[in-house]
Amino acid sequence: MKRMLTVLLAAMLLLTSASAETLKTFQMYVENPPVEVKNDDAVWYDTAEEMAGALVAGGFDYDVFYMSPSVDAKVLMEKGYCLDLSPYEDLMAHFDRLLPSIQAQCTLDGKVYALPHIMWTYIICANPAGWEAAGLDIAEAPSSMVELLDFLEDWCVIAEENPDIPTHVLSYWVSGLYHEGSYVEWLTNLIIESWMVQKECAGEPLRFNDPALLALLERAEVIGKRLYHAEYVAPDLLAMTPETQNRDFAQYSLFTEVGGNYFIYETGAPILYQRIDASQPALVEAQLDMYAIHAGSSMAQDAVALLAYVMDTLEEEWALLLYADAQPLRNEDYESAISTQKARIAALEEQLKNKELELDVRYELEDELSRRQALLTKQAAPENMWRFSAEELAAYQEMAAGFYYSTPGVLDVSREEGRILLQLQERFARGQMTAQAFLQEVDRMAAMLIMENQ
Repeated sequence: MKRMLTVLLAAMLLLTSASAETLKTFQMYVENPPVEVKNDDAVWYDTAEEMAGALVAGGFDYDVFYMSPSVDAKVLMEKGYCLDLSPYEDLMAHFDRLLPSIQAQCTLDGKVYALPHIMWTYIICANPAGWEAAGLDIAEAPSSMVELLDFLEDWCVIAEENPDIPTHVLSYWVSGLYHEGSYVEWLTNLIIESWMVQKECAGEPLRFNDPALLALLERAEVIGKRLYHAEYVAPDLLAMTPETQNRDFAQYSLFTEVGGNYFIYETGAPILYQRIDASQPALVEAQLDMYAIHAGSSMAQDAVALLAYVMDTLEEEWALLLYADAQPLRNEDYESAISTQKARIAALEEQLKNKELELDVRYELEDELSRRQALLTKQAAPENMWRFSAEELAAYQEMAAGFYYSTPGVLDVSREEGRILLQLQERFARGQMTAQAFLQEVDRMAAMLIMENQ
C-alpha cells in the first residue's frame, strides 16, 4: 500500500523542470517502500503569519512546504514549525556546499531548518557597450540614487543637444506603455526601494515623511519627464517587443537590469547600489525560495528523501548560484554552431567556383559569404565557449558574499499595502498627486501597519 507524501508547492514553480516534473520522477525514484507524492499548488500564503495561522489552526497538512521570499522563514523557524535538518547527512551534504551568505538564511541558532531552491537578484548596472557608444567614461557611472539623478541631469543636456543620438538610459520601453511618467515611475521605485532597504539595514523605523526623500522625488519627477522629451525614440523601437528591443538595442542602453533567477552580469560593470547616497552601505538585495519539512510530519524520512532529490536535480544555472564549489558552465552548442557555420561557408565557396554564375547571383553569394565569415569569427570567440565562465563565476561569488537578504516588510509587494504602494507610485508618476502628497500617504500607511504589528 502506497503512503501519501503531501507537498505545498507554489503554482509558479510548476512551470519549471525542478518542480512538478521533479515530484513526478521522485515517485519512480522511491521504489521501496512506494510513496505517492501529492502536490497542492492551489494554496498560497503571502506571509509567514498566514502560514503560521494555518499551522496553528490545524489546516496545514503538508509534509514538505515551499517558502517564497514574501514569507519570513526565520519566523517559522523560531516558532518550531520547521524540522531540524541537521541530523540528515544527505541534506547536510548540500547545505555544506552552499555559499556562506546563503547558509545563514537557512539556519537559526546553529541548526539547519531549510534548503534553498532558487536565488533571485535584481541588479541595475551600467552597460559598457552603451557608455562606449555614447562616448562616456564608465568609470564615472553612478553608484547611488543621488549620483544617478546627478548623472541623468547631465545626460538630459547631452540628449537635448544631440537629438539624433540613439542612446537611451533604458531600452526596453514598449509601445503603448511608454509615457511621460515612465522614467518618473522607474526612478521613484528605485528611490523608495533603496530607502526601505537602507532603513531595515540600519535598524531604523520605516518612515517616509522626510525632507531629504521629498527633495529626491521632486528631482526625479522633473528629470524623468525631461528624459522622456529629450531622448530620441525611433518609431520602430517602440513597435518592437521587449525581447527584440533588449537584443537589438542593448548597445544603446546606458543601464541594464539584471533580474530573476538567471544571473547575467557583465564582469566589471559598475553597479547602481540600493542606497540613497555614497555614505550608506553598498547594498545588493537578494531573495531566496526555500523548502522546509513540517516538524509535525509523520513521514519525515520520505520528506527528507524528496528534499534531497529536489536538490540533486536542480537546474545547472540555479545550482551555480547557490553552491560555493560550483564549476563554470560550458556552452554545449559552441562546437556544433561553429561546425554548422563552417559547413555553410564551405558550401558558399563551392558555389562561387562556378564561373558561369550570373553577376547578380555572384554578388549575392559573396555578400552572404562575407556575412557568414564575420559571424563565424564572432561565434568562435573564446568567451562564447562558456555559458558562465570561471571569471564570471568568481565575480558572482565575490558579489554574492555581500548580498543583503531583507526580511519581508510591511510594504512588501506580496501584501495588499505593498500593491497599494505601487499604485501610488504610478499615480505620482502620472502627475495625479504631488511628491509631498505621495510621501504623506505612504508614511501614513507605514505608520499604521507598524502600529498594528507591535
